[in-house]
Amino acid sequence: MTKYNTGNPVGSSSPLDLYDNAENLDAGINGPGHTWVDRKGATRKSWVGIEFDFQKFLADGSTIEFPTWAAAAAAAEAGQIPQNRQAAVVGDEGTHVDPVSGATVPNSGRYVMVSSGLQWAAADVLSQKADRVELETKVNLPVFNSYADAVSQALSSGSVIPISSRVPTGVFGLQLALANWSVAFHAGEDMAVGTYFDSVSAPIGIGSAATRIRVRLWSRAIPGAGGSGSGPGAPGDLLLEDSYIAASELGIVPGATDLVDATLPLNYREVEVGTSYLVELDAVDNAGQRQPMAVRNLVASAWTQERRGYYRNSTSSNFWSNVNAPNALAINLGRAQLISIPQLSSVVTANSTELEGIGAAFDTLQKEVAAKVATADFGLSDDAGWAAMIKSGMDIEVGSVLSALVIPRARLAVGATHLILSVRTRAASGNEALVPGGDPSDTLVLRKTYTVAEAGTAGDGVARDITFVFPTEYRVDDRNIIFDWIAYTDSDQVAVSSQGYRAAGSDSAGRRGWYKTTPGAGFGPLNSAFSLCWSLLSRKLVVRPEALPDSTGHWSIDLVTSAEFEVTGLSLAVRLRLGRGGADLAVTGAVGITPASTGLVTGESRILAASLNNYVAFAYAPVVGRLTNANVGGVVVTRQSDGAVLSLGSDYQVNGPLGAVMRASAGADVPVKVAYNWANSRYSLVYLDANTLQLGVVDGIEKARFAAEFAPGIGVSSRIPLAYLRVVGASMTVHPVWAVKDGYLHRDISAQWEMDRRRNATAMRSTLGALRSGKPVVGIFYGDSIVAMQNATPSTTVPNGVPRDRATSSGGYISIQPLTDAIPLYDFGDGAGAVHTKWGFARAMVAAIEDAYGQEVSVQNLGIGGTRSDSAASNGLDPVRLAALTGLIQAAVSGGSKPFVLINFGMNEVGVATTEANVRQILDAVYAAGGDAIVAGVARRNLIDVGYTDDQWRYTNRALRRAAEYVSPETGKSAAFIDTVGLFDDAYNVIGIHRLDNCGANFTNHPGIREHAAMGKAAAAWID
Repeated sequence: MTKYNTGNPVGSSSPLDLYDNAENLDAGINGPGHTWVDRKGATRKSWVGIEFDFQKFLADGSTIEFPTWAAAAAAAEAGQIPQNRQAAVVGDEGTHVDPVSGATVPNSGRYVMVSSGLQWAAADVLSQKADRVELETKVNLPVFNSYADAVSQALSSGSVIPISSRVPTGVFGLQLALANWSVAFHAGEDMAVGTYFDSVSAPIGIGSAATRIRVRLWSRAIPGAGGSGSGPGAPGDLLLEDSYIAASELGIVPGATDLVDATLPLNYREVEVGTSYLVELDAVDNAGQRQPMAVRNLVASAWTQERRGYYRNSTSSNFWSNVNAPNALAINLGRAQLISIPQLSSVVTANSTELEGIGAAFDTLQKEVAAKVATADFGLSDDAGWAAMIKSGMDIEVGSVLSALVIPRARLAVGATHLILSVRTRAASGNEALVPGGDPSDTLVLRKTYTVAEAGTAGDGVARDITFVFPTEYRVDDRNIIFDWIAYTDSDQVAVSSQGYRAAGSDSAGRRGWYKTTPGAGFGPLNSAFSLCWSLLSRKLVVRPEALPDSTGHWSIDLVTSAEFEVTGLSLAVRLRLGRGGADLAVTGAVGITPASTGLVTGESRILAASLNNYVAFAYAPVVGRLTNANVGGVVVTRQSDGAVLSLGSDYQVNGPLGAVMRASAGADVPVKVAYNWANSRYSLVYLDANTLQLGVVDGIEKARFAAEFAPGIGVSSRIPLAYLRVVGASMTVHPVWAVKDGYLHRDISAQWEMDRRRNATAMRSTLGALRSGKPVVGIFYGDSIVAMQNATPSTTVPNGVPRDRATSSGGYISIQPLTDAIPLYDFGDGAGAVHTKWGFARAMVAAIEDAYGQEVSVQNLGIGGTRSDSAASNGLDPVRLAALTGLIQAAVSGGSKPFVLINFGMNEVGVATTEANVRQILDAVYAAGGDAIVAGVARRNLIDVGYTDDQWRYTNRALRRAAEYVSPETGKSAAFIDTVGLFDDAYNVIGIHRLDNCGANFTNHPGIREHAAMGKAAAAWID
């Protein structure tokens, strides 16, 4: 169908070639033919042709997957599997006699249909979904694209790198009827301190009744000179892990005389100095009863008893026996290699630097695949131990591959040190009301111990999400899943705990869950009004683009790849690595920093007034109590009326870092004199000069407060920024920025940002389509003061108006900040005159849209300061206010415009359990009315803000992200999300400020000028 057929080379920008390309692609994508001819004369497969070929492949050559061996055998007997066709059985843990070879083989495995029947071929079933890794690439680099096929092969070829070396020479066979083997590995002797391990490998055979391998890992101090130690479980031993793995997953045939080299996964763990790690292996049947196990041995006559090992001399023995000299157990610890470099080398011609770079570029993320969202938690009382059923096919899709379980809003009593998670499966026909382990079909698939740190929590009574990462991934079949978790103290006593719940609604008894009313009680049913909550995660493999080499193996730009900073007084030592033209340069140096001013005030007149809400946060400190200076110490407050020296704590409070005094309790104002010493603060920027490779410093402007807004820029293009220094008097802190790009993008999470950008663009595709076509667009702001920018209370139902967008007016959002004179003022035609601002991250996003598409966006600001997402008066779900929002959306749609809504709640409800559900309801209303939506994360509150924690801040941002990414079943829509954790959390801190300068507009809960600038860039990233 090439009309003009110019013959121009590929890359031509001729309109004639563009016409031919468009016509040909239309035929190739939408036409009925199986092929099409491009403008260069080459025959290409059309989309119809590709679909046809794929269906033919499914019919003729793909692997047929069966859930059980019985189903596969029945299909073979019925003639439903063609000769030489491959078949796979997934998740069947039994065994059978192979009809071709006569050997006893696992039911799960790969099969080939031959003339005499369905022949078992191998246990490594690639179609077993728990062995698959979802790969999502975030880059378009030649080095990766050219290696894509090789990388795919190498991913499935990753192996275990041993970190101990015990080569077997003999065997303790099954005929000896021995069981339960254990051996120790000493840090510094069997493996180097600081290395990592995440697996144990051993040649294993198991008795004919065994179905699973139990692996436990213990730690203890290495015995002193001459000490021989004892078997695991001795007083003082710490159980680190306890898990089960099906023998069929390891390719082990019960009762077989040949031992199988098996690798059993452990949690990723660093070898610590002075520590002995004891691995314990046991074979058990479905009832958990110990069965015989065979292992191999080696000669090591000089080893201590711990390193030689222990065993039980029968399956019923309760005592450890020593593996006698000269024998020792041939069990090894190892570390998994995610991608096989040797495999990649065999199919790719590249230098070793490129190959190692590709291997290092792969990383894993945990993605939520199912959840019951908590709206509250039970708090701590006497309850201990929690369990619930997850219905297969209802709560979680069959075939899902699970890598972790998250318990929301869990609390552990003081003294809790570890948790035990048990996971069982129950037949779909089982009795849902029975407690875990109570139904005959219940099968234990995992029992594992986690320290509180491994689960991401602590024994302090604070509500946190706790995460149980599974040692191996679990593929969901048609059996229901039952989990239970219990917290324990150091002495293995059950500890009080609680977790998040929601209203039960129509949930069945099993889905509502069970709990222990006291630490000593058994599980009983949860109150019928409540239902326990959880979420399930799946592992996703992603590529970190900054870790990939370019197509030549060299960086074509100067790139700081690592940097370390050491502060000694006002001297800063720097050690960094710089990638340049294929070279890896080491740069070291030191810079001296000028101190900021300090001084002493002997008697400043102030008023002690009661603080709003009795908070010492700066925004709530009465103006009359704010001192001229900040960073104050040595405070002495004297009552003016009689010269009495007042007492800190009982008479007054002081906010030293930000400089304010206030009454300690309610009461009348008290005129006082305040004496104190003070220090100014300043931000300085340390840089590397790319021409000379010398370090330098640019100083910002010294201030009592707001120094972060006067942080210096880099100034000269040859300078590479390394870190901001916050200098307070003669001390300083370091805030690295060397890994930050474009003022908002931290290199460590660039893959996440790219994933978010693409997802956000998809969520906003209707708005983008309208912008591309020139259709009018309306932007509606719906949130709190961070979008309202008000200086007085605005209308609940009418957008814009005199009080809104008054950031610099008296009482406005940033009225106490400096630099406000530089913010332009506008007349919005409401009679107030030129008093309005177009400032803040929301306005920055709108400005970016207008700049990209050359058309004005009509802004309807319905923000109201101090509000939350709930249904109280004037809040987000207030029916009156929500109706006003949907009315604006519907009016825009009926008027021929495309509306989008920026939702910004959360700052006034940090840590509140209902935020996610509330925002979901708001989003449903937006979608139903015809709007697109963007949900903004919450900026980080100031360090001195009583009643809020960083964990609560992260919790709320996770809730907002989940609400945004949830796909509405009614409309099929989801919302874009602006990630503020990726801007302001400690690991990123893209603008390089101290926690005392967060929310710099009021030093409490209003982000400042530089924070809004970073949020604005992040908010505009989806615009293409």
